[in-house]
Amino acid sequence: EKKRQLSEKRLQDCQDDWISLLYEKADRAVEWKPERSVLREAEELAREYGSVSDAGEIQELLRRDYEGQRLGLLRLREEKERSRQDGELALKQAREELLAVQNAPELEPERGELIGRSRRAMEEAGIRAVPFYKAVEFADGLEPAACAVLEAQLKSMGLLDALVVRPEDLIRIEKECPEFLDSVICVDEAENAGAQASKDAADQPFAGLTVNTELEDGLRKETARILRHIRSVRTPGEWLRGGLRDGLSESRPAIGESGFFRQGALLGKAWQEGEAEYVGQLARKRKKEQKIRQLTERISELEALVEGLSGELSVLAGRLDTLEKEYRELPGFSEINDALEKLRECALQVDWLNGQFSERERKAQEAEQRKNRRYQEMLQCCKALPYGRTEAEYEEAQDALREYEGIWRECRETILRLQQAQERIREQQDRLEEDRQALDDALAEKQR
Repeated sequence: EKKRQLSEKRLQDCQDDWISLLYEKADRAVEWKPERSVLREAEELAREYGSVSDAGEIQELLRRDYEGQRLGLLRLREEKERSRQDGELALKQAREELLAVQNAPELEPERGELIGRSRRAMEEAGIRAVPFYKAVEFADGLEPAACAVLEAQLKSMGLLDALVVRPEDLIRIEKECPEFLDSVICVDEAENAGAQASKDAADQPFAGLTVNTELEDGLRKETARILRHIRSVRTPGEWLRGGLRDGLSESRPAIGESGFFRQGALLGKAWQEGEAEYVGQLARKRKKEQKIRQLTERISELEALVEGLSGELSVLAGRLDTLEKEYRELPGFSEINDALEKLRECALQVDWLNGQFSERERKAQEAEQRKNRRYQEMLQCCKALPYGRTEAEYEEAQDALREYEGIWRECRETILRLQQAQERIREQQDRLEEDRQALDDALAEKQR
């Protein structure tokens, strides 16, 4: 029973040690941070620990909490990995774009795939065409801000990237390029002639732009004709009237100084900060350099981003390893199971000893009963004896018995000696009889 009590105390001490170690691990852990409710539930289960199967319930509780923390880190790693992949893709695209920009003679406005295909078809057909922004230059003395606004107006009017072609090539485009999907600036001859006949100041070539002198003769003439077709609006409200009161056609594009423009029925205002990007060789060169700088900076940012994400992924991998290591280092149940097994053995031993005690107690009761019966029998038998039943008289009787026993032993030894002497006498008589017979036989033999 004492061993059983000691085993119970050892089991309780092991449970206390396990609970203390669990809380200590949770406090010192770098990654494994279970909820306090989980720790309290594990503590209650440890207090009620009664069999090896109870360890599975506690382990399942802690495993669910571990899997939840691990899943959170895995999701974060997945997000970081997806961000890194996106960054690597963007970095690859930026590098490819930078290489394309560096290899390109100059930058061009963004165009759709169909427009690019159409222009390649015209080039293969031998039709010479040039975008309007390459056909013109800004007039001397025009401020950079005014150049930027003018370029924005041309872009909003659809003229900036529209093609300039010779009049005779328009028919070729219709016949030889059925897949044509683009814009061409086309000036009506009759209308342009009427405009040239007018004496109004608006009939002069557009003052903000000049013809690019590097163009071939046919394209240079067509560009000059287009510039004469564009009106320059200076007076407030004139851009709204469209020049109709001055006898000018409403179809002639009009460009104002404050960003306003009119393209037939289309009225609008455009604005652009900074400098022009496409009109003028210097602007395109500046645009290319600016684009290269932007892409270089973008590449540096993306490289830093990818490197940072790679570092974060490495940290997350380390955190996952640390989490798994800390989870695997959680206290086990071997000591509790050993203590529980010892307690079970002690309990079995106590039960066996209780059974043995009960059996011996039963036998002792039976012996007590037999003793009492024999005592009664003894009393009946001892009534005729010449002594009482006190202790002194029993001792006196015992002494007498010892004396009688000694006398009986002496008598037995005397009888034994007498029997031995009798046996020796019998043996002597047998030998004498044998000697007598031998003598008789010798006499008889002598007489013969």
